[in-house]
Amino acid sequence: MFKYVCSGFELSIKNSKYGDRGASGKFITAYPQDEKQFIKLLDLLNEATEDIKKGPYILSDKRWKDNNIYFRYGGFIEMYSFFDGRKELAIIDDKGEYVADRRGPVYIVPDFVQEPEAIKQMDKEREIIEEKSSPLDNYKITEALHFSNGGGVYLAIDNRDNKKVVIKEGRPGAGIDATGRDAFQRVKHEVEILKKLINKPHIVQIINYFDSWEHTFLVEEYVEGMTLNKWLGLKYPFTIGLTDTNAYSENVITILTNIQSGLLSMHSSGVALGDLSLTNILVNTDLDIKFIDFEAADDVESTKSSGLATIGFVSPLTKTREETDWFGLLRIARQLFLPIGDVNDLKSSIEYKHDRWIEDTYGTKAINKVREIEKICMKKIALFFKYKPNAKISYSSKNYSISNIMKKLREAMISDIKLTKCFLHGDIRQYEFKGGKLNVLTGGYGMVMALFRTGELPKMAYTWAQKYCEKKYITGLDDGLFTGKAGIATVLYEIGLKQEAKEVFDSIDINKELGDVSVISGLAGIGLALLSVSSDPIFEDFLPKCIKIANQLKEALVNNIKIITLDSDFVTMGLIDGWAGVSLFFTALYRATNNKVWMDLSITALSKDIDNCKLDDIGVMQIDDKTRYLPYLAGGSIGIAIAIYQIRDLGDSQKWSKEFESISKLIKTRICYNPGLFRGMCSFLELYNVRHCYDGYVSKQDIDRILNQLMLFMVENGDKIRCPGDYGYRYSYNLFSGSAGVLLALKDTVQNTTMSWMPLPSNPFLLD
Repeated sequence: MFKYVCSGFELSIKNSKYGDRGASGKFITAYPQDEKQFIKLLDLLNEATEDIKKGPYILSDKRWKDNNIYFRYGGFIEMYSFFDGRKELAIIDDKGEYVADRRGPVYIVPDFVQEPEAIKQMDKEREIIEEKSSPLDNYKITEALHFSNGGGVYLAIDNRDNKKVVIKEGRPGAGIDATGRDAFQRVKHEVEILKKLINKPHIVQIINYFDSWEHTFLVEEYVEGMTLNKWLGLKYPFTIGLTDTNAYSENVITILTNIQSGLLSMHSSGVALGDLSLTNILVNTDLDIKFIDFEAADDVESTKSSGLATIGFVSPLTKTREETDWFGLLRIARQLFLPIGDVNDLKSSIEYKHDRWIEDTYGTKAINKVREIEKICMKKIALFFKYKPNAKISYSSKNYSISNIMKKLREAMISDIKLTKCFLHGDIRQYEFKGGKLNVLTGGYGMVMALFRTGELPKMAYTWAQKYCEKKYITGLDDGLFTGKAGIATVLYEIGLKQEAKEVFDSIDINKELGDVSVISGLAGIGLALLSVSSDPIFEDFLPKCIKIANQLKEALVNNIKIITLDSDFVTMGLIDGWAGVSLFFTALYRATNNKVWMDLSITALSKDIDNCKLDDIGVMQIDDKTRYLPYLAGGSIGIAIAIYQIRDLGDSQKWSKEFESISKLIKTRICYNPGLFRGMCSFLELYNVRHCYDGYVSKQDIDRILNQLMLFMVENGDKIRCPGDYGYRYSYNLFSGSAGVLLALKDTVQNTTMSWMPLPSNPFLLD
């Protein structure tokens, strides 16, 4: 048995700079029947390929002799299990149990496997050959700063003078860019570029370069400081009233001036970086800067493709490397003042809105700096006049009408409806999740729910919902509230398709692995769905099912199980993915049964997630996932605020009041990267809604400000408004990141509610 990569395009993706380091280099994989056949195949294939140029070293495997044949012990049929809360490929060990089939960038032999003698003998022979000195011996690696498929970047100590250096590695055949160059070639090229820039200000200086084994290495000076991207995250005045915008603005202007100076100096030497972004500029405590990463650099007048570019900092209108640098600086300036997704790539005229916001927030000096750089771009970039129309679009920071925004969002959604499986376009997870085009989170049923709850449901939407609940489309989906059948069933019930809803509900299996406890895909969400319709006579058996689910969740809570997530990008804490969601279900079940056991368990579950929160430097409570603080509805403290609100009238009304008050400070958030409900600007609008429901808080100023911030993302076209999804790369209509979620958050604001986004047809056991 064997398999192979089916196209040149797929092979190039595997070997690209940010391809999977554990899979890169693999073209054909054969599966021998036994050890004898395995050893025989190694020699036969080695002989057949010995005249072929070496490909990239396959990091997950071991090389046979010194050729293109690699091997590892792993599965040949896809089997999955959960390890540390993550769904991973698995193999069966000698005891018949599932163990992880590790496919990372290192060769791993499972504990229950012994390598054949032929492999052990090869290793002994290789050790003798490789026992020779290398220029790398002069350095002690202390830290890996970055990894890509092309190689690593390492912090090291030069053993000869005890100074810190940075070592950059280039692997042959790996990290292929759009021009076909591999990382080995790019590092060699970077060496030649840096030689031209010796002793130039604002340029990281080259110290040494050499080849060792099959790789090439560049040694550079160590520069104190951090990337501009990290500086932005640490220094930006995200919270209104608690941070100093004037000081920040002055610092940004200084940094931009230093970047301008650095570019002029570099360009005077005939070199342009060609890929200028927040990640290849270092800034120190004095706000001085240095450029790093010259892989894409070339002659200032070069029109060749750089092969690498950072999305959001390049434009098809730039033709030379010099033009690309100046455009990159303009985008850096805008990002430093307004760090949001790249929505200006969807419609560049949206920058007139951004300009007004920058001026209103940071004053005339800030916007004048942006305009100064724009004028340079106008002079330096021949086609820049096509980028931004001369005729200004009128923009005022006056208050937006919520009803008008909702109307235009609906108009855009309705005009783009298709009676295909992909009802409307949404988040990339439409294609990553098995039910991504249908489910509530990213698919059509979430969009149908939003349209139904905010106005008349279009006939096409009803027809679509009726068609795609057929068994042939539903079979194989998971049972989750947001990711699968439970949510689809509740939407069908709500729009009047009760029999269809019953058929979907009846297909749900409530006997789940205990790890999947979440609202998004697991037991808590399924329980909420069943409970929400349990008062309907046709679902009279649902309450006992809910109690069974509750007992399963109780066992999970008592045993402190590791929570499972279906997406490695999701954080297993908070309302959507964590114990706060379990608390929400227990709270609802207590209201349905008046059994105090569920109330006590609700408090216990919520306590677990509150323990995951920390106060940041300005006293705002957020979830700490050990790498960052998270405020959002999904994976953040705003979701926890909702769980606190739901529980407060059932016991001590002051319990967690201080925590709620601390989380509420997030209402004053100035901006965030995305507009969406689950992980964007609408999370903060929903927090305002929760705060209003919690203690009657009212602030027209807060609402107006949040709406103005939200509209910085929105692309307006006549009577239609479209919402970009996460990162601003494309429009999204879904609940998770797009228009459906925005609509329902706005509905909550209008109606003084806070749960309109939850796919439950009614909330008899939850507060509105």
